[in-house]
Amino acid sequence: MSIIAIAWTGGCVVALTAGCRAEPAAPPAPPLVVTTPAAPAPPAGWAAAQAAMLRVAAEDADAPAHALTVTALAQASLRGALTVSDAATLLDAAVALPPEAQPGVIDALLLHVRPGHGALIERHAATLAPAARARALIGLAVTPEPTAHASLARLLAATEEPAPPALYIAMKKQRRPGLALALLPLLDHPVHGASVTAAVADHCRARVVTAAELAPHAERLHARWRAAADAAAIELVACLPRAAALPALRDAAAAPDAPVALAAIAALARLRTPPPKATVAALAARPEARARLFQTMAAAGWRKRFPSRFATQAALAEAVLVEHLSAPDQLGHPPAAIEPLDVVEVEVDEPEAVLAHHVFRFRVDPPDPRAELGWMLGVAGPFVVADAPTVEDRGGTRATLRAATDRDAARLVDAADVRAAWHDAHVEPPDDDTGEARAERTKRRARDRGSRRRRR
Repeated sequence: MSIIAIAWTGGCVVALTAGCRAEPAAPPAPPLVVTTPAAPAPPAGWAAAQAAMLRVAAEDADAPAHALTVTALAQASLRGALTVSDAATLLDAAVALPPEAQPGVIDALLLHVRPGHGALIERHAATLAPAARARALIGLAVTPEPTAHASLARLLAATEEPAPPALYIAMKKQRRPGLALALLPLLDHPVHGASVTAAVADHCRARVVTAAELAPHAERLHARWRAAADAAAIELVACLPRAAALPALRDAAAAPDAPVALAAIAALARLRTPPPKATVAALAARPEARARLFQTMAAAGWRKRFPSRFATQAALAEAVLVEHLSAPDQLGHPPAAIEPLDVVEVEVDEPEAVLAHHVFRFRVDPPDPRAELGWMLGVAGPFVVADAPTVEDRGGTRATLRAATDRDAARLVDAADVRAAWHDAHVEPPDDDTGEARAERTKRRARDRGSRRRRR
């Protein structure tokens, strides 16, 4: 007979065995219900028994003990029943498991973190497999336990290797009180500094950490801004109390880097402090920044402060296309030159409107390999004429990243497609409209569009 698992079921230690036949005597113990609010603590020796089963799994990869033990660990952890001593016993056993089995144990142990669990992870981190170590770091980030956040910061400070992307996402999105403050010493870390900056700034925007809490660390935040001079760093400075933030924000608004300048002006808008007119005029002259700047100024009620010569629909349409072309899946940078070619207007109904599409040609310079293509074509819009000037393009801005031809120019704006999209966006579907009916309409429009293009 060999023991394959020991499970705790409501105060009893039950041995599950293989290699023998159990007599049908007493009925099996009822399963543990993890939603029970008040549960008895595991009996003495329970953790040692589970650790023994983990060691069995480490010696025999085919043994089912690992899965059953992890289930029991999760049940106990959810109830908050694992003491620090229990966790230490189990971690000592978990490090001997195969690498692929360790993450499950780590996840189970960190379902309910207690003070002292973070220190245990610190002690065992170097011996855990990479996947298990990553899960441990994420577990420390998402828990509300403050001592775990301090352990996470110390573990990150001690390594020069990038953490798994999932950890950076967890740090940014979980927004646990105290996590941002614990991470502040890592702002100048050569590997984690940028991700920590973004995470703390996100906590600030969500008001999980306040300006008053960040005020004692003002010099550290300013040092990060001076060292990095990037948008995330200036957003972090903007989280400081007004008097500590304004000087740096005014300087950053005139930065040569467009994302930094835009982030600074957005922060000034939140503080209701208009940027200097000269700063706004210089940034508005740059097509890659003009659309976002116009949007920020208008939302802040500073529409009249935006330079009138850049507030025309043609100038804003150019900016919308340049911003589109600067995306990583397009050119990845602003074009070297851009020129307007035409404005195509389409009348639509339900509701009635006139939609304007601004057609441009653009080119790039070496070393971009597309420089040899010469002029390429793009269209910004559609813009509702009655709303002009506006940067709302309804998602229709696009470009052809190939040498321009007359045929491409004719295809850029298809009036029938424009009207169909407008109809779909504004007309309520009938009550009996089904997914199949919508799919059939989409196919029909695609066929109609193809036949129109073939006729051209």
